[in-house]
Amino acid sequence: MKKYNPLFVVLLLLSACTDEAEFKVINKVSNSKLEKISYGKYNIDNSIITNETSLKSTIIDKKGSFPKNEHITFYMSANGNKVLLRTVNKYYINSDQDVTFIIDDSTDVVVP
Repeated sequence: MKKYNPLFVVLLLLSACTDEAEFKVINKVSNSKLEKISYGKYNIDNSIITNETSLKSTIIDKKGSFPKNEHITFYMSANGNKVLLRTVNKYYINSDQDVTFIIDDSTDVVVP
């Protein structure tokens, strides 16, 4: 009888029970910095100035929980002022996708 390493079995079972996707954000808002960016409950750890792209963030979630359809929330700093904003529209992402979201001057936002 063949024996398996218990850690290997646990990792195999966990990977079979999850899906993942990746996303990043490009800041196209004139003369601004975006900070504490989140897509639903998933965060991007770095801040980005105009024309910069954030680091990728990975969404790892239970199988069957995709697709995701979430608002993007962020702090925007410009001219010495900082405000918390949320996109009016939700953005869609499915498992196994690598999506780039663009926030620009025409993105509709609200103060949550």
